[in-house]
Amino acid sequence: MRVGALPMQFGIIKWGRAMKHQPTPPAGDQSHRSNEQNNSEEHHSPARKRPGQQWASLVEERIREAMERGEFDHLSGEGQPLDLDENPYAGDHALAFHLLKSQHHLPPELEMGREIDNDLKRAEALLAEFRRRRDALKHRERATLGNDSLARWRLPGTSEAQQIYQAMREDYATRYETALRQIRSKILSLNITAPTALHRPMLDIDARLKAFEREFPPMLG
Repeated sequence: MRVGALPMQFGIIKWGRAMKHQPTPPAGDQSHRSNEQNNSEEHHSPARKRPGQQWASLVEERIREAMERGEFDHLSGEGQPLDLDENPYAGDHALAFHLLKSQHHLPPELEMGREIDNDLKRAEALLAEFRRRRDALKHRERATLGNDSLARWRLPGTSEAQQIYQAMREDYATRYETALRQIRSKILSLNITAPTALHRPMLDIDARLKAFEREFPPMLG
């Protein structure tokens, strides 16, 4: 062995013994240094957006591009206040439905609901029309009885006004029942396809027809 190599070997051994007896840092210090390193990496790394934020940014970008292309120019109702009629069935989607409605577009469920409302109004208008015609016949019947001395001897229901009323009653009863059954069918379709918040109560057709019979008896009273 060369003499010059001995000092180097003794130096390596001495350094190894010193490192062996050096105190190990506490676990908390190691965790603290690890957290500092992670925080430093997070600070210098670019911020990541959540999926919802990325989607919102994409939507805003598409809207901005459409505005720059002029696709929102000259729309129906531009410069006019929005028609914000309240819809008790819209729930959390009320604002979205109002915006669609202002552009004359409605979701199928709301369109069906509007048809049902209009059909119910037409059914009630049918009854109101029959009431007016019945009252006119009553007035006509009273006038005829006042001018005809033999009218009280005739059989009930043989007068011209009574015959007109009976035919008219049969016609309106048929039309009213048909309208109710069509409305009930639409309500059933709506309740099958629409969310629960848009459901409508089913029509009790038998109860409504019984009410018709009570209001419009077979004989003109």
